[in-house]
Amino acid sequence: MKSTATGDKVISLTGMIEEAQRALELDDEALASALELKASTFKCIKAGTLRLPWGKLIPLAEALEIDPAMLLELQLRTSSSELLDVIEQVWAPLNLSPREKNLIRECRRMVGGQSAAPLIFDGRGVIALVIP
Repeated sequence: MKSTATGDKVISLTGMIEEAQRALELDDEALASALELKASTFKCIKAGTLRLPWGKLIPLAEALEIDPAMLLELQLRTSSSELLDVIEQVWAPLNLSPREKNLIRECRRMVGGQSAAPLIFDGRGVIALVIP
């Protein structure tokens, strides 16, 4: 997984939430409501005294318009760093850059969900998508 860094510093889950809230001008009550949580529960999550329920991770990412993988990494870093280490070792060969992810998304969009194979000539670029 990629480092959840802003510049050179790794930020906390709370820091990421607060940064995104400021950018979107969302207060705690609006975000708690979007997550179907009590405001007091959300404040405890933000303060770090209560762990974000795993089932709320994707809705939180969607509400804050941020990458759910970044939230997952932050959650794992604080709750189970050993598990995060194992996941990173297992998935490291599949770690894609943002540009690679965008290329895959665009290829999938272009073929409308069908299976496709990119043709690459001379290792210089994608020339065509072949739909078998």
